[in-house]
Amino acid sequence: MTQMTYQTHLALALALAWLCGCQKTVDERLAELGAQPGKVATLREVTFEQTIAEGVTLVDFWADWCTPCNKQSEILEDLARAVSNQAVVARFDIETSKKLVKKFKLEYLPTLILFKDGKPLQTYTGLTERVTLLLVVEKAVGSSSRQ
Repeated sequence: MTQMTYQTHLALALALAWLCGCQKTVDERLAELGAQPGKVATLREVTFEQTIAEGVTLVDFWADWCTPCNKQSEILEDLARAVSNQAVVARFDIETSKKLVKKFKLEYLPTLILFKDGKPLQTYTGLTERVTLLLVVEKAVGSSSRQ
């Protein structure tokens, strides 16, 4: 019997996860970003696509000069605690990537986009209440668990 290499084990594990439709947990997705459960993660252009690719992710597009963005940040901190094991809540500073600003046609701040498995489900512009965001995240998560 031959010994399997680490790469072979990893390839088999990834193939099995793909075949069974297994996704990373929210904690695993946050760990890849260097973020903690129950906290808002910071996205960069290089981590954006990977982060939204699976599961439910709420992204706040913001800028430092945007006054309503500061209030939205407080709401998101509370929301991140509420949905910590269900979804990733993240922020993306628009000043760091004009490419994503153009891709999502961002005209107003803050803009929040809820993604599910890489696809945008819902967009909110302007200051958005916690209860609104909580309901839409829970609905998206609920539809994930029924599939």
